[in-house]
Parts: sequence; structure tokens; C-alpha cells
Amino acid sequence: MKVLKRFLLSAVLVWTLNFPIILSYHPCCRRVQEPSLSFIPHSQTRVVDSLDGVVNIGLVLGTEINENPEARTAFVAFMRSLSFNADIEVEGIFSSKSASELAQILQSHPKLGPWRGMNVIAEDNEIVIKGLDSEIRIPVYSQGTDMNVDLLVTLGQGSSETLDEICKGVSARRSLVFNFELNSPTSLPGEVGESSEANLVLSASTSLAYVLKSLQAEFGQISPSRMTMEVPQGGDLEIRPNASNIDLTEFLKSLGIQVSGPVELSVTEVSDAILGANYAEIIMTLPGEVTEEQLQDVFRTTPGIELAPEKRTTSAMFLNPYDTSLFVLDSTNTQISHQDGYTRVTLRGWIGPYAQAGIMISAITEVGQRLAELGQLTTQKTSVVYPRVEHPKVQVVENPIKVVINGAAGRIGLNALRSMIGDPNFEVVAVNGVRSAEALRQGLLYDEILGPTNAEITIGKEEFEGQEVEYITINGHKIYVFNARDEESIQKLPLRTLGVEYVLETSGHYTTRAKLQPFFNAGVRYAAISAPAKDDTLQIVPGVNHGDLVALAQRGESPDTISAGSCTTNNAAPAIKAILEFVDNLGGNVREVELTTIHALTNTQAHSLPRQVRNPKKAERDRAGSLNIVPTSTGAAKVLPEIIKEIDRMHGIALRVGNPNGSASRVVFYLDGKLPEGTTSEDIIGYLQQMSSGDLRNILAVNTGTPLSSSAINGADITSIVEASTVKIVPIYDGEGNHVSDAIELVTWYDNEWGYTQQYLRAVLMHRLVQERPGITSDDLLQISDRLGPYVYSPVPQ
Repeated sequence: MKVLKRFLLSAVLVWTLNFPIILSYHPCCRRVQEPSLSFIPHSQTRVVDSLDGVVNIGLVLGTEINENPEARTAFVAFMRSLSFNADIEVEGIFSSKSASELAQILQSHPKLGPWRGMNVIAEDNEIVIKGLDSEIRIPVYSQGTDMNVDLLVTLGQGSSETLDEICKGVSARRSLVFNFELNSPTSLPGEVGESSEANLVLSASTSLAYVLKSLQAEFGQISPSRMTMEVPQGGDLEIRPNASNIDLTEFLKSLGIQVSGPVELSVTEVSDAILGANYAEIIMTLPGEVTEEQLQDVFRTTPGIELAPEKRTTSAMFLNPYDTSLFVLDSTNTQISHQDGYTRVTLRGWIGPYAQAGIMISAITEVGQRLAELGQLTTQKTSVVYPRVEHPKVQVVENPIKVVINGAAGRIGLNALRSMIGDPNFEVVAVNGVRSAEALRQGLLYDEILGPTNAEITIGKEEFEGQEVEYITINGHKIYVFNARDEESIQKLPLRTLGVEYVLETSGHYTTRAKLQPFFNAGVRYAAISAPAKDDTLQIVPGVNHGDLVALAQRGESPDTISAGSCTTNNAAPAIKAILEFVDNLGGNVREVELTTIHALTNTQAHSLPRQVRNPKKAERDRAGSLNIVPTSTGAAKVLPEIIKEIDRMHGIALRVGNPNGSASRVVFYLDGKLPEGTTSEDIIGYLQQMSSGDLRNILAVNTGTPLSSSAINGADITSIVEASTVKIVPIYDGEGNHVSDAIELVTWYDNEWGYTQQYLRAVLMHRLVQERPGITSDDLLQISDRLGPYVYSPVPQ
């Protein structure tokens, strides 16, 4: 019990979901307006700050970082968790890997996903972690250097000679070693503060042992019988029961945990496509009649373990760097029975991917607490970085546009709502087509693609025009929740009373002006469709044909409805526009454009399992989407020639390939003849870069660094990111093998949800701006409408 009490003192505030946290803000990140005002205030970044000073550490990466995926996960989880931790500062990293290699590992991880809102790059021998107007720089050393630190932290193993050579010249008051093998002497969190040297195991076994030690401290004698755990691994979609069996008996005894007999952990491997936490089960016996409430109290009051935040939970709900808990109790599925004066418990819960970071942070914080007691802790606080998501946007319109989002719980609707957090250009008054406020709350908090949110979200009900209406609040801003789906009920929505100006149609069901008429009858004045229109509605791609909107306004013909086309249209159009201009400047002509989009799954498809064919003309979309390459049509091939008049001929297909998000378009431009002698792919890349820093700023980007992947593109604001390594000039031959013309080929990336949403919202702002500013020019409209401004996020540093 003393150990746990000491840990409570040293680790308070580290476990952010169980204890109060101290909030700290960069000046540019403070809330710009109070929650009572019209738009949704931006979310506050939670910062861990429990020490009266900072622990300076030298981080040594053992050779396991090269071949052990678990070691890489621990490193990435630890570094990401430190980005909002003001208690720990990494003075330097000692590794055989270069700064560039480590930066790539940190930026995107196969299990933890991309670091949304952050750019991690290497400059010389430093890792640079860039957030919103803030950055952390960490030097990387391959050999010893003179350095004084509070704590030398070794992650993983290596030969003693190698480690001694790497750490030569480093002076440290204390040391911690984090291993991945159970056969080494070890401690638990809460037991290292007094030690000058300590070893801890970064493993799910440590989390399970910590749970047992906590229960033993509360209830006395415990008797664990066996443990099981479901772990996503193996690189496939298989289930492998008892893939490994680990004898934990001696490991538990070495930690002071009383066991009555052999204790084995049986691991079942499940689909490697699963994200987030492992699911664990412990069968044990506790003395006396322990109630469910008494058991849960242990998880409420013990730092490092906690109760699940929802009654029903899933693994990906724990993919959150702010939650470094060692174990999260699934109380809904934990079973308790009483027999002959004792209690049998089948305890179930989650061990999240950031649990290893929790072990490291708690141990380091313990050392910091002890150093502070000895007066040896520096008072200089470390930097924290703030991701470029849910941040203030640039105000570009005079007053926030009052909107209702139709289909707010769908993919684009949810992305739009998340993107409007911190945006003074939009006042979200209501949402429609949502089953309940609770459904929207869950969607906002636990989205496998968008990732965790810092937003404070509550739900409630109130009387409105004689009826009980649900609402949701985001950072204090109230939004009414409706679920009108037929024409008659939509017309009765109180949109006129609420002063709604625009309906943002994101459900995909209202793709013509006529279908949107019920919303106009309810009081809205304008509509914006987040899909290709199926009538003659004007379709706008910002940066490409927004001049059409200006031209109509100048003739007094501003439409009340616009469409932003499709995600693929917004991805391909900027690159096509740039290449057409490049060829035209050389005196050439593009006679045909061929588009192949390699596209993520969408809700128009079946996902893991096939379903009954809904539309015989598109039967391929009802096959199991995650198990097939599905060639199908793309509306972009039809829409692009309407948007870019210079396209003479175009055809294209979509290949739906089963990944959850992140897509790429391969575009081939067939020229009438050859490019001028000496023209190179570098010339094309240079022109694309020129456009990306000029007319197409924050719309087009060029990646000249390490090639990207679909997971790395997740969260990118920029909707067209050309992969420079794919830009090629391809010779075209006639029937006799003569080189008669050229083609230009490139691949351009896009986040088909988030990136498209930024273009969609920009199109809405353009529509409002031509009303607010009569006589505005096309160039001015493009510049003024950029709500992202300097805060834009792209995996390609701008």
C-alpha cells in the first residue's frame, strides 16, 4: 500500500483522465472568444505539469529499435506523449539511426497512425517537431558527447560495449532501463523513486501485474489463475488462438505479487488491421465478498489504471496520446460471483498502445519528484508543442455564417463539424439527419479516422417552440440536433426562427436544387452540396474555377446553390490546371487526360463483408470492400471537363482498394506532340512548386522528400499533394516504333475526407464573399477565402 501511495504523490497529474490537469497555452492558442459567442471556440491543449521543474533526460535507443516493432511503438508513443508534457525534456537521443530515420518513424506509425497536426523533420543532426507556432528540437548522436542530465533513460537492449561507447561523456544523476524481456530484474511504476538505477519491462505483462498489485494492496491476498489477451498482429486478417503462452509465475513473484500456483498468459492473435488497444482478461479470486462498486473504486482511485469512459467500448477508442493509462477496466463485461466466503472475478479491460509510454512517463516523473525533494531539479520548464488541428482559423467573412449541417454524423458532415472548431467564419446553429445527440457525441469523440479530440462535449435537452429538442455543446457552443428525413418534416424545421442562412448538405442524398427545396421552404437562403451535383448547379473547385462564381456575380446571377464536386475532383483539378498551364507555356497542347484514382473505402460500398446487391449497375460496390480491388466509375471524369474547359477529352476509373482513408490519383496527360528538347521532369516539378507557393497556395503541394503513404496523408488540409518521385515524361510511339509524342504522368495524394472538407468549406466562403464584396476579383477571392492561412497542416512541411 505504501508503494501505491508514494506513486500517487509522484504521478499525480500524469494520468490526465483520473486527476485534474494544469492547462497551459501558447499565446496564439488561447481561446479567442468566450464560449457564449457565436462560433465554436477552439479546443484547449491539455498539458501535463505536475513538477516544480523539469527532468532533463538523455534517451538511449538500443538495437531493438531496428528490428522490434514493439520497441518502435514504445519510442513513438513516448515521444508523442511528451509533446504536451512540461515535466520531461529530452536533451538528446543516442542512436545508431540518423535524425532523418527517427523523424520518419515519429511522423507516421503503422499502429499509431500519422501524427496529425505535427510535422517531424530532420535538420542536420536534429529532430525538429513542429506544431502550431511552436517546435521542439532534439539533437541525435551516434557516439558519445559531453552532456549533463538528470536521468539517463535506455530504451531496449544492446551490447554493453556499444551502449558504453554511445553514452561516453554523458553524466547523469540516475538511470532507468526499459526492456522488453520478462527475464530481467524489474520494478513497477511507484517503486523507482528511491533508486539510483531501476529496470522496468515495457510489456502488457507489466500492465497486468500493476493491476494485480493494486488489487492486492486494497484487498490483501489475491489468487490469479490465468490470463488471456487478444492482440492485433501477424500482418494478416487471421485469428490464431493460443499463438503464444507466457508463464508469468516468476515474473509476478519477483514483483511481490502473491500467487497460489502457476499463472499463464495466453495470447490470441487477431486481425492486424485492428487499431488501438489489446483486450485482456484476468481470472482471479479475491478474499471475502468484494462488490462491483469496491472493485471499480480501485480503478477510480489508483493512478495509472481507470474505468472505461463509456459503457460500451472498442479498441480504437483508446488510440489517444493523452491517455497513457496502463489498464482501462471494461466494467460492463467484468463478471463477479460470490462463493463460500470469497469472490471470483473475471476481470476484463484494455491495454492501450500508449500504455508503454505511461510506464516510462510515470517512472521518470517519480525520479523527478525525488530529485525535487532533494533540491536537484531544475526550475526551467520545457517546451510543449500544439498540433495544427482544432486551432483558430483566419476570419475571412464579416460575420459568422449561420449554418445547419445536414448529415452531420456522416463522414463529410463529421469532418466539417470538427473542422469548424475554432473557426470564426461559421456559426453552427443546428445539425439534421442525426439519430440523436448521443450518436453525434460518440462520433465526435471516438472516430478511428479523425483521431482523438480535445473538445469538451456535452449533450442535453430543452424546450424549443413547444417541443423537447436535443442539443450538443462543443467547447460551450450549443448546437440543436434534429432528425428530419422526409420532405414534410424538413419543411417544419425551425430554421427560419434560428436564423439559419446556409444548409451544408453533406448526406449525399440531396444532390439537386429541386431536392433541396424543403430546406429553402424551412427558411434557409443558400445551399452547398458536398458531392457532384446531378443537375446544372454550379460546381466550384477553389483555385481552379472559382472565377465562374465571380463572373456570375458580376452579371447579377449569383446562384443560391453551389456544389463543391467530389473529393477526387478537388484532388486532380489543381494538378491538372498546373500541368495544362505548364504545357501551354511551352507552346504545346494536351489532347487527352486519363485519370485513375486509387481510392479508400467509402460508405457507398460494402466493407468487410459482402452484401445484397443494391444496384445491379454497380454490383461491384457490394462485394467485400476490404478484401477486393474494386474497379468502378468516378464522377470526377465527367465533372473535370466541365470545370476545366481546356480539357478536350478525358476518361477515368476508380480503384477502391480497401484502406479506410487516404487516396491517390494517377493522372496521365497525352500531348499532341513532343515536349521541347531538354525539358525534364525537374522542370515540371519546379513549375508545380511555383504554383503551390503562388496561386494554389494551401491547395497544391509537392513532396520532394521521403515518399508518402495513405496513412501519412491522414489529416492533411491540402487536397492535392503531388509526389515528386512519380513525375515522369513518358515517350509515346506510333505503330512503327517511332517516338511521335510525349505524355506527362504524376501521382497526387489526398485525404478524401478531411482535405476535401477544407475545399468544400472554402467554396462556401467564396459564395458568401462575392455577396459581401461586390466587384471582388477572382484573384482577390482566392486570397481572401483562405481560412487556413499559416495554420495549414500538410505532411509536407510548407
